[in-house]
Amino acid sequence: LISVLGQLCQWIYRLILMMCPSLSSTTPNNQLFLYALVQNLTILVMVLLFLKAHRLPLTLLGLKKPIQSRWIQWAFVHGIGLFGIMMALSILTELLLPNKVSAQPITAIIVNAEGFWKKLIPFLVTGILAPIGEEILFRGFLFGTLRANIGEKAGVIVTSLLFGALHHDLWRMIPLTLGGFWLNLLSLRTQSLYPAIIAHSLWNCCMVIIIYII
Repeated sequence: LISVLGQLCQWIYRLILMMCPSLSSTTPNNQLFLYALVQNLTILVMVLLFLKAHRLPLTLLGLKKPIQSRWIQWAFVHGIGLFGIMMALSILTELLLPNKVSAQPITAIIVNAEGFWKKLIPFLVTGILAPIGEEILFRGFLFGTLRANIGEKAGVIVTSLLFGALHHDLWRMIPLTLGGFWLNLLSLRTQSLYPAIIAHSLWNCCMVIIIYII
């Protein structure tokens, strides 16, 4: 399913570039922003179509009010905690591995960004758009579907592994699987997807800011 969604996003993105050739000559930042929009809209449309076809409620995605009254504070605490743990694991990986792990394409765009606007787009894509799309897909749709079929515990494990595998790198898969597991537990504890989206967004935003500072 994830592979199919990825291929569909790429096909739609290429179709848009074919229909609007001028977009092909835009900066990598603009192309990144366009692809992120295509990806999020594709995920949202496909998920909504699936729910409608199977007559399933939106609450399956966890898009409902959290049970905690101070859930926003919860989300911020967990987001900062995730950032700290992921930073520690990244440093540990750098120290233990004889060869450095190759940077992701988005990291190269972030590192090379100069000027406010060129830095803003990767920040929005990584810190806002990506967490929304990934949480709806993984902690919302996939986990909700898996929980109904294989149970809550197995659903958490499978969803977390898929989230880690999305980045196609063994050494990134391990910490990201743990991050996915953490976000799953946060979503379960609050009985809502919103805290996980905020925590994921804060985690990513902090990572981008650190890259800019370094």
